[in-house]
Amino acid sequence: MTVAVVAGLGSKQRTGVLWFDAHGDFNTPETDQRGYLDGQGLSMLTGQSWKAHTRSLNGFTPVQYPRVLLVGARDLDDDERLLLESTEIGRLDVEQCRSQSARRAALAKLVADVDRVHIHFDADVLDPGIAPANSYAAQHGLRTVDALTLIHEVSALRPVASATVASWDPEFDPEGRLLHALTDVIEALAHVARIGTAVPH
Repeated sequence: MTVAVVAGLGSKQRTGVLWFDAHGDFNTPETDQRGYLDGQGLSMLTGQSWKAHTRSLNGFTPVQYPRVLLVGARDLDDDERLLLESTEIGRLDVEQCRSQSARRAALAKLVADVDRVHIHFDADVLDPGIAPANSYAAQHGLRTVDALTLIHEVSALRPVASATVASWDPEFDPEGRLLHALTDVIEALAHVARIGTAVPH
């Protein structure tokens, strides 16, 4: 989904990606013998895997590693972790999201070479103590306020051109508690994408 949206943005401007996810989504067919395609989205976006497929998308250019910030990832396969660590993809863990200095440093690196930002938000980045987002929910996730703070802070640095939201399964949220939190996130994404910013850089 995010690959197609970024392709739709085109390459006339440099796009950075703020990727919220409990998982790395950085597996490839070589590192994941199960062939779980949903765990390969970020590797596709950055040109690490499925290159023939992504080349077929009009307007798609792989996002360079330093233009990606992975937020809240805490459930990584061993090979996936090693692959991520070999790249310049930025990382911001759950505890760092609660540190203003850590957020500022990570966001400064993200926006240093981009004109606009796409935000990918996987619902399972949020803490399952609110309610599990899906069957892949991992413990010790973000609070809603953590996500909202980061969304607003990045929007003050570069325009938010687009956003995608993924992976909420209502069967795991019968009382709608995560849905309520996710609605707050979606409203924030809609707001920052609508107003944009034009911060000189």
